Amino acid sequence: EDLSKFQRDLQGWPAFWRNMSGLRANLHEFVQLRDRLSVAHADIDFREVHARNRIVYFELNSQMRKEAAHSLAKLILEDLKHLSGSLAAGAQDNRKPFSIYIDEARNAVYEGFIGFISQCRSAGIGLVLATQSPLDFDGDEDGVTLSVTQNTATKLIFCQRDPESAQFCAELGGTKNTTKRTTQMVDEVLLGAAPTGAYSEREVKEFHV
Repeated sequence: EDLSKFQRDLQGWPAFWRNMSGLRANLHEFVQLRDRLSVAHADIDFREVHARNRIVYFELNSQMRKEAAHSLAKLILEDLKHLSGSLAAGAQDNRKPFSIYIDEARNAVYEGFIGFISQCRSAGIGLVLATQSPLDFDGDEDGVTLSVTQNTATKLIFCQRDPESAQFCAELGGTKNTTKRTTQMVDEVLLGAAPTGAYSEREVKEFHV
């Protein structure tokens, strides 16, 4: 994509050399770039975070850098999945509270997301997933919404503008048996419809929510 621009730069080499003067004057700052990007040991070790009761906060701008945020989220969650596997294999008596909170969780869904959820549950890790709509989870990976609903005990549902999402959330709450009364009406032509006083009752199912 930059080939045409690069060719223009070559044609105007003196101008290009002049524009690069700032970079050339500070090359000592950039020779360390490779070492900074490819460190031998990660700066954040989740085992140490768990052992020392630390709080780690990642802010990934998924609106400005969607692909980069998705890739970084995958790396972070896979690292946390590895930690949850270590905790699940350890002694039950040594477990202590450990929680993970993911906002805009639909942007973090990847091919191993379902395994990540199951692994956290088996390790006793508290996992909170927040999104605008529960159906947002089902993008390229099918079955994520079902896995989320099956593996979560507590669900906080606010106003759902989308009818399909509202129906899905209502079905999560289930139905109850209730009695519905139907009033008989008669058409009095000039006066319009009027109740006759007769009614019927029948049992119907209504959503809890």
